Amino acid sequence: MSQETTNDRFKADIDEVYQLAESQESLPTAVRLSGEILALADNRWSKKRNNNEERHAELSAMMSCGVCHADVLFRAGAYADAYSVAVALMLPPTLDDDVEANATELLALSTIALMSLHSVVADMPHDKHNASHMPSIINYLASLTYAFYGMSSHPAPSSAWHGRAYPLLRDAAAEGMISSPIVVVNGKDEDPTHPGNIIGDLIGRSVAVGLMNE
Repeated sequence: MSQETTNDRFKADIDEVYQLAESQESLPTAVRLSGEILALADNRWSKKRNNNEERHAELSAMMSCGVCHADVLFRAGAYADAYSVAVALMLPPTLDDDVEANATELLALSTIALMSLHSVVADMPHDKHNASHMPSIINYLASLTYAFYGMSSHPAPSSAWHGRAYPLLRDAAAEGMISSPIVVVNGKDEDPTHPGNIIGDLIGRSVAVGLMNE
């Protein structure tokens, strides 16, 4: 099967998922199907990466499937799972040095992560341990969303995700939670347009507060 035909199949599957997600009754089926197509896309990308083969198309397909799965999880009210999936899938483009080409998908994932975080943080223990990590988690996500918004806005913001991200960014800016053009990670300056170290620390802190599994 050709790469074009395979990616068309993924696009068709994503369309089917979103059709199912329109109905509350079929939302669990949408979650299951979106998880299955993400697993398939992830497997295809991982095989190419392990063999050190060109995998731009596989990464693109995986990112599209990942946005779909995280989005459907969020719609289903599975906010912790949506957060975990969204944050984990922000890492592969940095591993492949393919961030700019996937900026819109990264914007979608960081937006889903921010929205999900707002829904789960109220149920988290308000203790010193979490307090030592949560400001950085929020700062990283807000700053990454801001960076991805800018990277994906040429010639102009055009995706639905720009519309969903904008009010989150407006509120984050009002609260002073966006760092640009530099994000400080453990005392070191990092460029959010080359976000590997930021995402790595975001994942580590998310694991530390129980938002993600190791």
